[in-house]
Amino acid sequence: MDRYFYHGIGNSIDCDTLDAMLTIMESGILKSRNAVGYSGDEYEHVCLYKRNDSYDYSGSGLEGTALNGWINDSFCFIVSPDIVAEKTGFYHDLEDENSASFTDLVDEWRSDGDIPLDRVVGIGIPLDVIRDQRCIAGSEVDEYFDEKLTDILLFAESMDWVVVNSNDVNFTERLDELLNSIGSNKYL
Repeated sequence: MDRYFYHGIGNSIDCDTLDAMLTIMESGILKSRNAVGYSGDEYEHVCLYKRNDSYDYSGSGLEGTALNGWINDSFCFIVSPDIVAEKTGFYHDLEDENSASFTDLVDEWRSDGDIPLDRVVGIGIPLDVIRDQRCIAGSEVDEYFDEKLTDILLFAESMDWVVVNSNDVNFTERLDELLNSIGSNKYL
């Protein structure tokens, strides 16, 4: 089964996160860190999550995973598995000496530069958290936030992207299976 890549934007439910997502959408690419204000050879990539099938995600060690830190319960882009990306070495795994780059996350990959949006197949949005924030007694509905979220959803629809709830347990696993079974997101 092909595993899809996921690029997390952040798990803050705020307008800054939505603005960052819209900026990416309007630019037409997921940019390398160099393109967004960093410099140096070590930033000529986009950080990605892709399930590490040799890691036990059911355990309590999820703090060392990109899945837990950047994808679950977060805003994210879902990227086709046919991009050029390299699995990073894991600092705690001394057998992984062939990797050109290392990380403290067991499931981090890095792209070879920017990723055009035609390689994106969907987005993840923490829909349960957004809904729950709206249901708190006395909470104010932020019109700017709602407008930006609507813009994101309309953009996703115009690109024929799947939209998934990143609060759903194991959403990446189920989505990978679904996308593999249908071969495309066009019929979700």
